[in-house]
Amino acid sequence: MKVVANKIGVDAVTLQLFQTGSSETSCTLKHALLDEALNYHFAVTSLNVPLDGTPIMDEVSVAQELFRIERRNVGQDLAVGANVTLAAPFGAIAADRFPAYNVEPGKKFYDSISFVRDVNNYCQRFNEYQSLRGLGDLTLYGGANQAGIPPAVPLVAMNAVQAAAGGYDFLKARVSSDGRIVFDLNSHFTNNFYIRFTQRGTEYFGLTNEVLESVPGQYYLVFTTVGGIQLQSQAWVDNLNIILVGNNTRTAVVIGDAPVFELLDHRVSISVESHLPIASSLQIIDNRESIDRKIVEKFFESPLETSISFSSNGRFDSTELARRVYAGLVSFVKKTDRDVVWYRLLTSTNLYFFRFHLYIIYRKYDILTNSWSLIKKRITVNAGKFWEMELTFVSDV
Repeated sequence: MKVVANKIGVDAVTLQLFQTGSSETSCTLKHALLDEALNYHFAVTSLNVPLDGTPIMDEVSVAQELFRIERRNVGQDLAVGANVTLAAPFGAIAADRFPAYNVEPGKKFYDSISFVRDVNNYCQRFNEYQSLRGLGDLTLYGGANQAGIPPAVPLVAMNAVQAAAGGYDFLKARVSSDGRIVFDLNSHFTNNFYIRFTQRGTEYFGLTNEVLESVPGQYYLVFTTVGGIQLQSQAWVDNLNIILVGNNTRTAVVIGDAPVFELLDHRVSISVESHLPIASSLQIIDNRESIDRKIVEKFFESPLETSISFSSNGRFDSTELARRVYAGLVSFVKKTDRDVVWYRLLTSTNLYFFRFHLYIIYRKYDILTNSWSLIKKRITVNAGKFWEMELTFVSDV
């Protein structure tokens, strides 16, 4: 479609709206906006939206567990929770146990790197927690006896200053140069602990190919060395679910299946809907049919740029990731954009009243059906925040 806005005799009208604290905006004009004798096309030529109330994941009402750390209690039945619970002393009240990592109500993230950083903070808290306690009696962890048999050996407990300074480097999380999550687990961790993921956790981190369902509904990331070969998530329990010795001598590295930017950012698109007289169309979202009243839709696109530096002798030096972050007031449509979408206005008669709604589409995981779906909801515009939109109407040539 060709729209010429600067041709002699063409009527061009601009309507600009600002709205504070609401995803809906409306206005009533004193006079008709357009010349009723002409036919018009229109487009959204500017759209700025605050994303303070739009984190990367749809907000939850109750905590949703992603994973937890448990003891690799050799010789004990994996299916008995008390055997593997990480508590100090073991069997103590729940408040004394090291907690699971959850998606919490009210805890918002606006980029995937911040989410991974929070996961790594959890790993550091575990390192400090276990460094304070050490690995004194390996019969409670990964040893067949109290002193253990190499490579499973005891670790002395650190004092608070030593533990807070870093402690034993059992576990850490980071992002690879191609944007995937990476878990580094040293041999003391893999011989004495493991990570148990929920089904949701494996989906969020892209670990569906890295874990095994040793107990129904529970997915385990665990390492066992057999014949000098380090096996991942297999050969660690017998046919009676009795936990076996790890025999690990080296650090294990686990890498997710896909970049965290597409796994952890569940935002799909942002759109504006209107009652303006345009030709209605149908939209089908997850097999549900509805009327499509969108006048603009923009997707959360953000390509990843990776820079890798090497020293003069050719050795790897450092890596740097760069990616657009959708946070704060974001300009989804700029006045300088050349790829705006124009809609035909069916009638220009009696256009006094205008109403527009802001929507967002999220991906949402359903743990009951083990499937993803798309949900559409109004954008949350916090008090004191505003969104702005400009519409340009141009009469037909």
